[in-house]
Amino acid sequence: AFVNGDRALRRSEIARWLAYRIYSRLRMIPLRTKWGSRTPKTSIKGVIHIRIQQRNGRKTLTTVQGISDAYDKKKLAKYAKKEFACNGTVVMHPEYGEVLQFQGDQRNHIARFLLQIGLAAEEQIKMHGF
Repeated sequence: AFVNGDRALRRSEIARWLAYRIYSRLRMIPLRTKWGSRTPKTSIKGVIHIRIQQRNGRKTLTTVQGISDAYDKKKLAKYAKKEFACNGTVVMHPEYGEVLQFQGDQRNHIARFLLQIGLAAEEQIKMHGF
């Protein structure tokens, strides 16, 4: 059992405690830009495209394109990687600019993540592939 202060926590309490810690970190992402100013939750006007690409065999890549430059994409990738337990990075695309890439089929996870932290509305997210 995990000890928090004087009392031992059971597995369900540990899960709730970890979920709260992760959520408390994630909900602050969209409020701060890389320049440190606060932005409203509706600051993204365009569409966010979530695509899946087949690599080799069963391996796939999920790309996210269309997130505003006002947000720190490296910080978003960092928290998303922890949330989805996968690897990811920010790459520079010649046509689309900075694009988030994640290993595996993370389309539903990313869409839910963007909605949960308030970065985009449901009608702004477009999923492509398969």
